[in-house]
Amino acid sequence: MAQYSLKEADREFEKFNFSIAAKRYEKAYVSKPSTPAVEGMAKSYLQMRNFQLAESWYSKLVAMKDAPADSYISYAEVLKNNGKYAEARKQYQYLRDNHFPGVDVADMNRMIRSCDSAVFWMNNPSDIQVRNLSAINSEYADWGGVSFSGGLLFLSDRLERGFDNKKYGWTGNGYTRLYFADAGNAIKPLDTDNINGAFHTGLVALNADASEMVLSKTDNSVLREYKFGDRQINTVGFSLYDSRFVNGKWSRITPLSFGAATKGYSVGDPFLTSDGKFLYFSSDMPGGYGGTDIYQVERLSDGSWSTPRNLGPKINTKGQERCPAFDEKGNFYFASDNLIGMGGLDIYVVPGGNFWKDAPVNMGYPVNSPEDDFAFRFKDATTGFLSSNRQGGKGNDDVYSFQMNASAMTPSFIKLNGKVVNKTTLAPIANAVVTITDSSRNERRQISTDNDGLFSFRLDTISTYRVKAEKTGYLRDYGTSVDISTLESRDSVFVLVKLDSILLNQPQRLFGQIENIYFDYDKWDLKPEMKLEVDKLVNILREEPTLKVEISAYTDSRGKASYNMKLSQKRAQSVVNYLIEKGITEDRLEAKGYGETNLVNGCKDGVPCTEVEHLRNRRVEFTLFKR
Repeated sequence: MAQYSLKEADREFEKFNFSIAAKRYEKAYVSKPSTPAVEGMAKSYLQMRNFQLAESWYSKLVAMKDAPADSYISYAEVLKNNGKYAEARKQYQYLRDNHFPGVDVADMNRMIRSCDSAVFWMNNPSDIQVRNLSAINSEYADWGGVSFSGGLLFLSDRLERGFDNKKYGWTGNGYTRLYFADAGNAIKPLDTDNINGAFHTGLVALNADASEMVLSKTDNSVLREYKFGDRQINTVGFSLYDSRFVNGKWSRITPLSFGAATKGYSVGDPFLTSDGKFLYFSSDMPGGYGGTDIYQVERLSDGSWSTPRNLGPKINTKGQERCPAFDEKGNFYFASDNLIGMGGLDIYVVPGGNFWKDAPVNMGYPVNSPEDDFAFRFKDATTGFLSSNRQGGKGNDDVYSFQMNASAMTPSFIKLNGKVVNKTTLAPIANAVVTITDSSRNERRQISTDNDGLFSFRLDTISTYRVKAEKTGYLRDYGTSVDISTLESRDSVFVLVKLDSILLNQPQRLFGQIENIYFDYDKWDLKPEMKLEVDKLVNILREEPTLKVEISAYTDSRGKASYNMKLSQKRAQSVVNYLIEKGITEDRLEAKGYGETNLVNGCKDGVPCTEVEHLRNRRVEFTLFKR
């Protein structure tokens, strides 16, 4: 059974159906734990850009004796994507110093420098304000915002009424379509017969007066050869097309001669200069430096385009370079995953736009994050849009607005200082990732604690903030609310965040996380307030998929011992049933009733006790184990 499920999962993975493959690999693992099943889940979640679940499975994979060498690199990458730079740095050092086969020492040194730089950028944010456009973003992937006609063009793989809603196996969502959100945030897809088709529509570019659009699309009839791991497979490529805005609608698209996937490569991420003279794009065409490179073509006097010109080694690397753009001052922007960066794709700028000569500069935090940041496009001289799948968004990729020179707009501020400590020992926790969320805008910012567990944020919006922290080996904190509405400008406030260690193979009473659940006398049903506590366990198990749990239930000493044993089993099972209702698989749960054993006080048979004292024994405890 396990071998059959594993083969099924491999087939789905090879077809890029990663969302389906992940479920099949987990089914195989439940039937028979194995390294291939764990590796398959880790790789599937990585391809789906679900870095939290990928981290959990890679951490389990690298602990296995027969873990493949490349899994250590992937584990370091997902740690970096999750903002755990100190832990990622240790992995890169381990890979560099132990001479793993296929590991490039220069690459490891670059990644170590990236981790150090990321911590510096997070602790010294740039003067750029980044805000989620929550009115247009959805639970799906929304990205590629471009200003148009008083509103916004953007891409989304959301599932909509009126479409066939065929799902894309890579993500489990729909195919990407181009949408328009007007000034009132009313959203509708563009002409489905022309701009949008049966498959993906990609990033678009407009000239200065928005009379011309260059867009990228896939055509299922056009296949290209693609290197995936150690295999060459056929997949659908992007081509570039042109359309004109005539009488209030876009004309039928026409392919650009150099930008067709029929040539065996993919061409996308277009950007038109304001005068329409130059077009920039990304492509994996032969002769480049790596995965996808950025190219330039010039519009000739007859309206055709010149031969594509690679922007050269100052910009292009052996990784992925994408999403070229200029601002009004001629500064050049693009995204890359292979320069000194925070994780995934980062956004870079070449001041003055001389990319043939000058090196790019990372735009730092908060423009960049530990995850993918790309599609940086200006609306005017100081504002614009970017796309990111950073934590705290509404879905996968989200569209964000940005404002340059933000401090000039908000000269008043409050200082939020804090410290992260171990809840039991009160020892400071270094390199914890602290996240604050502005409740009025649902916007997140992150920072790492220093060696003394300290952190500090500048808050320029009067609001209530949620402060959370996380660190590998500790249960995630569920947040502390901080209301700064009564404070004056340049005041400060302090918050202490306490994290529980993950204790494996022993009963865990997680006060402040999960309080012990106390049942009424001779009852086993979960009351609403008890379910709220169990929901905390639901979140832990969702966030840590490599953990399983034993639910241990107890009674007080009143009644017969045999009856109490049965009653406690019913209590444990009631918790398990609720967890299953919440989507936790049964193989991760075990209910055990211990009756009146292990009393927490002296209220044994024949000892007079108060009702409150008896209540303390009618409890449930949780013991966490590795799967």
